[in-house]
Amino acid sequence: MRIQRVLLAVPLFDRLLDHSSVSIDVCKAGASATARLAQLGPRVCAVVPLMLLLTAFDSAALAQSGSAAQPAISQTAHSFAGFINEASQRFAIAPNWIRSVQSIESAGDVHARSPKGAMGLMQIMPATWAELRERYNLGNDPYDPRDNILAGTAYLRELLDRYGSPGVFAAYNAGPTRYEEHLAGGSLPEETRAYVAKLANLLAIELPPRWTSSGQSSAVATLFVTRSNLMKTRDRLPSFMPSSGVTTAISAPDVSPMVPRPIGVFVPRSDSGVSQ
Repeated sequence: MRIQRVLLAVPLFDRLLDHSSVSIDVCKAGASATARLAQLGPRVCAVVPLMLLLTAFDSAALAQSGSAAQPAISQTAHSFAGFINEASQRFAIAPNWIRSVQSIESAGDVHARSPKGAMGLMQIMPATWAELRERYNLGNDPYDPRDNILAGTAYLRELLDRYGSPGVFAAYNAGPTRYEEHLAGGSLPEETRAYVAKLANLLAIELPPRWTSSGQSSAVATLFVTRSNLMKTRDRLPSFMPSSGVTTAISAPDVSPMVPRPIGVFVPRSDSGVSQ
């Protein structure tokens, strides 16, 4: 009798399953599918490692694309390191000055050209390039990395000798004419002030407190050299080494046609005279 009760329990369990949201037929079909999957076990085991390999490959590809999306400034800096060192030795400008100016001006783009025509890594205007290439025996291509870096560094040297630091950067950005107006009591564009502040931060140059304030005109005497000091610098201009290897002393008459000029090394971004 006990065996009979157990046998009766099986059909009862079967009938209770019919009250589920899944019919007994589906469950049976699922069971048969599971059995078939078990029969394919060796094939599944062969596919799983391949799927894992493809997943790992996709992850590596995503990681590589993410790293490639980072700025390539460090790579370009390495590729121009030889030219930067040459310019640094030739014109006595620290390599990190050259790298920082180049990074801000062109972000390492050899073919960079501003809407107004500033060219190359150091963003030099055509008229300025013509003077610099003749003075320092440079090539004909303003976009040549070596010649462009040499020209820009030479110009930094000339501006530094006249205006000191950080005036050199203000003149490089706004142009010598606009900077001369500033020395006469005028104001500098906010964009130029931001440019100088950015370079000062990169180069660890301490700016006077008034440089970051709105009282710009009162800071002229403490931040930049005055006009009376400009004449003194003309008597201590350094000697530069042109491409020919012959040392040439750059005298005041040699530099005066370049600083100041109607338009500086960069063209104005607007009517205010800020360059680009």
